[in-house]
Amino acid sequence: MTELTQYVYAFDKANEPIARAKDGDEFSFRTLDCYSGQVCTEEDIVGESFNFSRTNPATGPLYVEGAMPGDVLVVDVLSVEVAGTGGEILPNIGPLYDRCVDRTRILPVKDGKTELGGLSIPINPMIGVMGVAPAGEPIACGYAGKHGGNMDSKKLTAGSRVYLPVQVEGALLQMGDIHAVMGDCELCGTGLEIGGVITVRVSVLKGRKLDWPVIETADAWHVVSARKDYTTPPRRCRRSSAPPTASIPRTPICTCPLRATCASIKAASLALWKSCSASPCPSALISRCCKNSGRRALLWLSPRDCFSS
Repeated sequence: MTELTQYVYAFDKANEPIARAKDGDEFSFRTLDCYSGQVCTEEDIVGESFNFSRTNPATGPLYVEGAMPGDVLVVDVLSVEVAGTGGEILPNIGPLYDRCVDRTRILPVKDGKTELGGLSIPINPMIGVMGVAPAGEPIACGYAGKHGGNMDSKKLTAGSRVYLPVQVEGALLQMGDIHAVMGDCELCGTGLEIGGVITVRVSVLKGRKLDWPVIETADAWHVVSARKDYTTPPRRCRRSSAPPTASIPRTPICTCPLRATCASIKAASLALWKSCSASPCPSALISRCCKNSGRRALLWLSPRDCFSS
């Protein structure tokens, strides 16, 4: 199996493909951690001297033969393997940032677990960045949009299937930013950032309309819509077209990463509760869910400004 090892920092139709795939081919993408190896010890702090232009590297791009604008690229995630150590960095963002200090922790990963503060934590390796080249201007890998990008969804893991709207010939698939474990939408601004290897199978659905990326799991379709405000993405998801190969009933779920402070997270949650005319779920700030006309809607809230218009 071919392993890809070249990294880029933007989704760009001008990126030169490093390999070509046919329908049904399998490839491995060897990835760096989201800091491109700049954080190696607990003395390495993400501060003023840090090179933010080298964050969220994506491996690729992979040219998929037969993929044209108006088609859908299907990516089956076969496995996500992680390295032996990862970094947890606490930058000055998130709803509890005023109670934290900037620091770095280097954590071991062994036998499917990591350890923090004496606690043994099972890992759940997932992919933060996956997408295709946009038809317009380049989009940095730290941003999300219709092309995919920095979706930071815990659902994007081994066994999931991802549908991406093709915008340029060959699709130009890229991926990276693995987390050994991460909270919902990286609310505190970091997961256990780690390098690794992602193995996928690619295929093309010809002439199928798709508005936004969709992550398919065993029981749900997760429509990923990104915007700086918290009211637009749920409406977009509600109007979004169904996954192109939908044949097994699954629950439609909207995954909406948003930039928000602690106060606006509370406001967004309150607005969502009212719109769903249901009692609030438990008070965790990470996510809010509710039921409306028998359909489950899930809104993920993230504090990072990581989205394209």
